[in-house]
Amino acid sequence: MRSSSLERTDVAVLWGGILFSFLFTAVIWWAGRFLTDVRLLPDLGPSWYYWQLPEPTFWTRATSWGGYILHQVAIWGPFSMLKSM
Repeated sequence: MRSSSLERTDVAVLWGGILFSFLFTAVIWWAGRFLTDVRLLPDLGPSWYYWQLPEPTFWTRATSWGGYILHQVAIWGPFSMLKSM
């Protein structure tokens, strides 16, 4: 049987996650107005990636690929560490 303090912690974590989700959604909504200045190429159909930049630079590629690599490490790194235990 679970103790009442553990149940309270579970509820607090649940509400914390819900609050974080609402706040993060609000930040995304708020930051969306800054995307109006981003120039994109015209949409060329269903196989076209709409968010391509007309003139990609080193920094636009470095941030997108860097984010991708960090995401992969954050997801697969813990699995790799657990597997080696």
